[in-house]
Amino acid sequence: MMGGWRSFCEVLFVVTLASGKRVAGTIDRLCELADGLWAVIDYKSDPVTPAVYASKAEEDGLSLLVYCEAAGQLVGLEVAGWLYFTEMGDFER
Repeated sequence: MMGGWRSFCEVLFVVTLASGKRVAGTIDRLCELADGLWAVIDYKSDPVTPAVYASKAEEDGLSLLVYCEAAGQLVGLEVAGWLYFTEMGDFER
């Protein structure tokens, strides 16, 4: 995730999903990378052990999908999503 070109923190959004449901929230970080692609980073500060790492990533995946959809509507492009587990210092896509 290094080499980002632009980075925005705490991006507020209101988005209408394909189902018609309106969702509001805050994206932790939205980055435009040097290659022009966009990425959402959702920081997770809960203590996570390697044993529960995968299940925690799966559990948080739905909110990440919503953040990516919202960011995509903001920038007009597809956006990749990453969870960043601060306790482990590791990204999960």
